[in-house]
Parts: sequence; C-alpha cells; structure tokens
Amino acid sequence: LKDCFPQPLDECFLYVFIIREVSSGKLYQTLNDEGPHTMIGILLKNQISYWKMPKFSLYIKNGDGNEKETELLVSVQPVPGLDPYPSEDLEVFKSCHQSIFSDVLKIIPPCLVSDFNHSEKSYLVVPVTIKRLEGDEVMAG
Repeated sequence: LKDCFPQPLDECFLYVFIIREVSSGKLYQTLNDEGPHTMIGILLKNQISYWKMPKFSLYIKNGDGNEKETELLVSVQPVPGLDPYPSEDLEVFKSCHQSIFSDVLKIIPPCLVSDFNHSEKSYLVVPVTIKRLEGDEVMAG
C-alpha cells in the first residue's frame, strides 16, 4: 500500500473488511443481516488487484465458559461507484484514521502527529456504512 494516499477530487478506491461467522454466514459485527452495518474500510488512490485481496480465518472463543471456538472468515471486498472526495472530507477521514489507531487500537500515542505524506502510511482506515451486502457485491451509503 505504498504511495496510495487518496488525493482531493481524484479517483479513489474503497475496500471493506467483511467478517462473517463461517457456520452461520452472519456478519460478525452485529450477527444480524438486516439493515445497515458499520464496518472498517481502507481508502486508497490505487486499486488493489483481485488476486492480492486477502481472505483469512480467525478463531475466537465465545466467552460463555464453553471451550468451543467460532471460526470467522475475514475478506476484503471493493465498494464500487465512489465519487471523488473533496479535501474537507479527506481531513475528516484523516482524523478518523488517527482516532482508530490511537484511541481504539492504542497503537499510536495521541501526542504524535501523523505524517500522511510518508509513502509507508499512504492509506486511510475509515468507517463505512454498508447498505447492502450480497455475495461479493457491497453497496455503501
């Protein structure tokens, strides 16, 4: 993901992390396939080749005292039909990206300033509201 930072009013590409329970097929975030879902996506200025999109399994314990593990399938799916974003929207996305890493994941100390011009950090992690998810087709809102 080097040199992929989205630029104002230029074409960009959004990829959403879809997490499903393997046994039921339900979305893991809500375990409910009805209505919109908020998920995490990556916003880039370059497309990811289909064969480079990751798909992998995670295993979690249910936390109910039962030792049974639940298998989750994590895939990355493209969201088609994005309009270019103005610089104001990208500034909001930068703030959200910083918050995800510093406040939620606790990876970056909040006192550090992100350098979004650095080629190694040239993507944005953003929340995405999914209106419809059918097979490999994702419609964002």
